[in-house]
Amino acid sequence: MGIVHEHSIDWNSYKRHRILLLCLLVFFIPLTRLVGYLEGRLNLPSAVMALFVVGWILFIFWAGGRFALWPCKNCGKSFRGMSPLLPEHCAHCGSLR
Repeated sequence: MGIVHEHSIDWNSYKRHRILLLCLLVFFIPLTRLVGYLEGRLNLPSAVMALFVVGWILFIFWAGGRFALWPCKNCGKSFRGMSPLLPEHCAHCGSLR
Protein backbone atom coordinates (compact mmCIF):
# COMPACT_ATOMS: atom_id res chain seq x y z
CA MET A 1 0.00 0.00 0.00
CA GLY A 2 2.96 2.35 0.58
CA ILE A 3 4.06 2.00 -3.04
CA VAL A 4 0.61 3.00 -4.35
CA HIS A 5 0.59 6.04 -2.06
CA GLU A 6 4.12 7.00 -3.16
CA HIS A 7 3.12 6.56 -6.82
CA SER A 8 0.08 8.84 -6.41
CA ILE A 9 2.27 11.48 -4.76
CA ASP A 10 4.57 11.35 -7.78
CA TRP A 11 1.66 11.87 -10.17
CA ASN A 12 0.33 14.72 -8.04
CA SER A 13 3.77 16.31 -8.27
CA TYR A 14 3.73 15.75 -12.05
CA LYS A 15 0.36 17.49 -12.29
CA ARG A 16 1.68 20.42 -10.23
CA HIS A 17 4.64 20.76 -12.58
CA ARG A 18 2.29 20.71 -15.57
CA ILE A 19 0.14 23.48 -14.05
CA LEU A 20 3.25 25.49 -13.14
CA LEU A 21 4.51 25.29 -16.73
CA LEU A 22 1.14 26.33 -18.10
CA CYS A 23 0.96 29.31 -15.71
CA LEU A 24 4.50 30.37 -16.60
CA LEU A 25 3.62 30.38 -20.28
CA VAL A 26 0.24 32.10 -19.88
CA PHE A 27 1.42 34.85 -17.53
CA PHE A 28 4.69 35.63 -19.34
CA ILE A 29 3.36 38.49 -21.50
CA PRO A 30 1.06 40.11 -18.89
CA LEU A 31 3.77 40.12 -16.22
CA THR A 32 6.39 41.35 -18.67
CA ARG A 33 4.09 44.24 -19.56
CA LEU A 34 3.54 44.96 -15.86
CA VAL A 35 7.29 45.00 -15.16
CA GLY A 36 7.80 47.28 -18.17
CA TYR A 37 5.11 49.64 -16.88
CA LEU A 38 6.60 49.69 -13.38
CA GLU A 39 10.06 50.18 -14.82
CA GLY A 40 8.95 53.33 -16.64
CA ARG A 41 6.79 54.57 -13.79
CA LEU A 42 9.46 54.12 -11.11
CA ASN A 43 12.41 55.20 -13.31
CA LEU A 44 14.19 51.87 -12.89
CA PRO A 45 17.15 50.94 -15.10
CA SER A 46 16.35 48.89 -18.22
CA ALA A 47 18.44 46.04 -16.80
CA VAL A 48 15.50 45.25 -14.48
CA MET A 49 13.33 44.27 -17.45
CA ALA A 50 16.15 42.26 -19.03
CA LEU A 51 16.81 40.37 -15.79
CA PHE A 52 13.11 39.66 -15.33
CA VAL A 53 12.70 38.30 -18.86
CA VAL A 54 15.87 36.19 -18.75
CA GLY A 55 14.97 34.81 -15.31
CA TRP A 56 11.43 34.02 -16.41
CA ILE A 57 12.62 32.23 -19.57
CA LEU A 58 15.14 30.19 -17.58
CA PHE A 59 12.37 29.22 -15.16
CA ILE A 60 10.19 28.15 -18.12
CA PHE A 61 13.03 25.98 -19.45
CA TRP A 62 13.56 24.40 -16.04
CA ALA A 63 9.85 23.66 -15.56
CA GLY A 64 9.50 22.39 -19.14
CA GLY A 65 12.47 20.09 -18.69
CA ARG A 66 11.03 18.65 -15.50
CA PHE A 67 7.70 18.12 -17.24
CA ALA A 68 9.16 16.59 -20.41
CA LEU A 69 11.64 14.30 -18.68
CA TRP A 70 9.39 12.99 -15.90
CA PRO A 71 10.71 9.47 -15.15
CA CYS A 72 8.65 6.30 -15.36
CA LYS A 73 8.44 4.51 -12.00
CA ASN A 74 9.24 1.12 -13.62
CA CYS A 75 12.02 1.75 -16.13
CA GLY A 76 13.25 5.21 -15.07
CA LYS A 77 13.21 6.58 -18.62
CA SER A 78 11.11 9.55 -19.73
CA PHE A 79 7.47 8.47 -19.35
CA ARG A 80 6.29 10.56 -22.30
CA GLY A 81 9.04 9.63 -24.72
CA MET A 82 8.50 11.84 -27.77
CA SER A 83 4.74 12.24 -27.23
CA PRO A 84 3.62 15.88 -26.89
CA LEU A 85 0.74 14.86 -24.59
CA LEU A 86 0.60 12.71 -21.50
CA PRO A 87 0.05 9.14 -22.70
CA GLU A 88 -1.69 6.43 -20.68
CA HIS A 89 1.32 4.07 -21.01
CA CYS A 90 5.06 4.57 -20.69
CA ALA A 91 6.64 5.04 -24.11
CA HIS A 92 9.46 2.63 -23.21
CA CYS A 93 8.13 -0.17 -20.97
CA GLY A 94 4.37 0.18 -21.48
CA SER A 95 3.47 0.49 -17.79
CA LEU A 96 0.32 2.41 -16.89
CA ARG A 97 0.48 5.76 -15.18
